[in-house]
Formats: sequence, structure tokens, C-alpha cells
Amino acid sequence: MNADEIKAEDENDEALRGELRKFCLNQSEIKSIEVVTVRNTRLRFSEANQVAPSFCTQHTSNGSYTQTYRSSVEIIAELRKRGITIDDKAYAHRYLEKIGYYRIKGYGLSFRLEDSKGDLTENYQEGTRFEDLAELYEFDRQLRALILDGIEYVEVSFRARLNESMGLNHGPHWLMESSLFNDKLNQEGKLVFNHKAFIQKTYDEARRNKESLPIRHYYKKYGDPILPPCWMLSDVLSMGSWSKVYGMLSERADQKAVADNFCASPPELTSWIHALTNLRNICAHHNRLWDRKFVICPSKKKNLKSIVDKNDSLYAQIATLLYCLLTIEPKSEWLSELKGLVHKNSQLKLEKMGFPKDWEDKLKMIGLKH
Repeated sequence: MNADEIKAEDENDEALRGELRKFCLNQSEIKSIEVVTVRNTRLRFSEANQVAPSFCTQHTSNGSYTQTYRSSVEIIAELRKRGITIDDKAYAHRYLEKIGYYRIKGYGLSFRLEDSKGDLTENYQEGTRFEDLAELYEFDRQLRALILDGIEYVEVSFRARLNESMGLNHGPHWLMESSLFNDKLNQEGKLVFNHKAFIQKTYDEARRNKESLPIRHYYKKYGDPILPPCWMLSDVLSMGSWSKVYGMLSERADQKAVADNFCASPPELTSWIHALTNLRNICAHHNRLWDRKFVICPSKKKNLKSIVDKNDSLYAQIATLLYCLLTIEPKSEWLSELKGLVHKNSQLKLEKMGFPKDWEDKLKMIGLKH
């Protein structure tokens, strides 16, 4: 792109922004709304018990952090002192260099000894091998990959069916129709969702997306409307944004038209998509899954009532994913792959994932519902 083309594109950007300012809030207002939105998103989904604790409400001065970064040689020596058997020092050294100690450390929690109060100590149970931690990490890594594969089907289908339903009923630029959305306030009177701020954010995302040929073509050829049609925006907005858009639709009929595709009620689908979005992000950032207690939990009031007991477990997330997946791909082999992965790791403590003893039968029941 030469200097004249860059100048022309900048001028076009500025002209479009001028039109957008007539429609949207100014930037300082938008930033303040976005902060509130991020902090209060979960309040929309009270049914799923998704209000997160506040971990950093105020600054405290309890002392200074003095621990230094340790080499793999030092860590191996320390692990041996704490009771871990390391027969192959070279293997442990290579493994720690490959993924880092602070990634594998969490997988050792279930092997720790407890004190008289039931709190975990720094020492490990007798017979714990370094390979035990590594094998658990590898299981979790493969599980994350399997879950991401399943979520991909659900995510793509959800975006497509939402845009198809809304596009057919309200036109290709339905996202710009403020009357289709609720501007929600939380109990403190602060905005949880603001349509004008959403349009500004979507516009910024679209203009930054230089790799999308259709969007580049749209802004090169058109100046009105300020947003491209919904199908062009499908991959521009994050799954979290689409989840919020669906949850904030003002007409239940619009929500139901999409939820029917997933054999769910609108409140269920709102909760499920929100939970699966969070699960996707956890997997994409390579965070530990297997013993996690979730804050953003899927609803289990109707379709999952007989399948799920506690909805803050990984099992509840897996059941939700499987339910949605089977509405899209009834012949999916995803459950068979999950069973194969779990059976291959027979040493696992399945209760750490919230799996009931009859988990295979219960998950099989989901397939019978469709």
C-alpha cells in the first residue's frame, strides 16, 4: 500500500468515525461502561449462580514477596526433599524445561499430604513419582484439546444460527437496531450492557481486522451503514460478545428461535453459552481443568437436572458441552473419545472432576434425549 492509499484509507476512517460519533457515546463514556460491563457480566446469568468472588478488593501490606526464580536443578532437589521419587533426573530436567515448574506444580496438589486440620502441606504422599504429575498434566492437555474440538462445533453453530434467525427476521444489519436489545442496569444502577457502546466496540474491532477480505472490501466500497452485515462480523466478534448479544435480546421470541435449535429454553441456552465461552477461554490459555471448581456454571434446572448434581464441576461443563454438541451432530463420536481418554488414564481420581460413579450411563442418557 503506497502513501496515497494509506492517506485515503485514514481519511475514510476519520469520515466513518465522524458518522459513528453521531450514533455513539464519546470514548471516555464508553471506557467507563466497558469496565462496568466486564465486572458485572455475570449478574445477567443469576440462574447459573455465576457471581464471582472479588479477590483484590483492596491493597494490603502483609509483607514482601521474596522468593527467587529457581532453576530446574534446584527444583528437582527440592521436590526430592518433599518426597517425590525422581529416578530419571534427565527426564525430569527436560520436562521442567519444556513446560515450566509453575505449570506442573498445580497437578501435584492431589498428591500432597494433609495436616491435622486437613490443610495441604508442602510434602508429598509416599510413593509419589515425578511421572505421576507429568502423566496428569498430559491427560489434562489432551482433555483441553478434546474439549476445544467439541466447543468449536457449538460455537460456530451458535453464531450461524443466531445470525441466520436474526438476519432473516430483522435484516442483515440487525446488530445496529437498538430496539432489539435491553440496556441492562445492575442493582447499583450501573450499565451491564449498553447498545451504543457495543456498536462502538464492534466498529473498532471491524476496522482493526485487516486480515478479513470481506470487511476490507466493505469499508472500501461502502460508508453506510457503519457496520458490515452480520455474516461478515461473525468471526470478528468474540464468542463472549455473541453470548452477551444473545443474552441481551429484548424479545423472548428471538431468543427462543435460536434456543430451539439446541433443544433448550432461552434461559438455559444463555447460561450454557456463557459457561462454554468461559470453558473455551480456560482451555485456550492452557489452564488446568481436571480439578477446577468453576465460578461460571451452566444451568441444570431442566434438561440437565437428572444428569448433573453439582454444576460447579468439570463434569457439569462436559455434560453441557455434550448436550449442545449432540443437537448439532447427533452421530458425534465425541463421548467415545472422552471415554477412551479417561479409560486410558485409569489411575485418575474421577471425583476430582466431579464425575459420578455412573458418569458413563448418565452422559449416555443425553444422547437418548435427542
